Amino acid sequence: MAPPPRPLSSSPARCARFEPTEPPRRIKTRIYDISVPLDRDTPSHPDEPSIEVEVATRITDGANSNVSTLRMGTHSGTHVDPPAHFFDGTMTVDRLDLNMLCGPAYVTEILGVDEIGRDHLEAARIPPGVRRLLIKTSNSTKELLKQPEYQSQYSALMPGGARWIVDRGVKVVGIDYLSIEPMDSKRFDTHRVILGNRLAIAEGLDLANIIPGHYNLFCLPLKIARGDGAPARVILVEDL
Repeated sequence: MAPPPRPLSSSPARCARFEPTEPPRRIKTRIYDISVPLDRDTPSHPDEPSIEVEVATRITDGANSNVSTLRMGTHSGTHVDPPAHFFDGTMTVDRLDLNMLCGPAYVTEILGVDEIGRDHLEAARIPPGVRRLLIKTSNSTKELLKQPEYQSQYSALMPGGARWIVDRGVKVVGIDYLSIEPMDSKRFDTHRVILGNRLAIAEGLDLANIIPGHYNLFCLPLKIARGDGAPARVILVEDL
């Protein structure tokens, strides 16, 4: 036979005591836009069409709104190279993982070197575990991205340096001119080493005012379907 039910207590129910907590501390940050503006004075790679922004309609001419047309290559200005830039049938820019393109990053500075190799990267003392590496070179101190004409003399990453980056587990590498490849490259080995290992490259970064160190990177290429590359808005966020 089942025991009789317990009588209900006449004492008031006790609730868990609520302890108010302090509001979360706001983290102060500073945002750096490291994208270049798009206009006719923005340099373009010799293999790319020049950037043209033209008026389509204007309110002053009687139109209902202001509209412009934009003509440019997918590798002009600040842009992202996916593996499909050099390898057919591989990942296109619209399929790049944004979790790879955005997150903690490290800016290293290697000045006075035209051909950046493994030894230069070793000497830069880049912290272990960096997954997004931006390389600030003499391209920034010379302000090459502000010169309308394409400059054939610029600092670039050599294939040995590219292999070092791959071996270190970096997923995104960026540089401060329109190509990470040396100008006289015939086989494009730097691109092939990086993109062949499913990394992404960000080129045309304005790092002139960026101090080397740790940041949060937000690199957002346009979602061009089946794109071999795309212009991008790229920012760094610094915790103060």
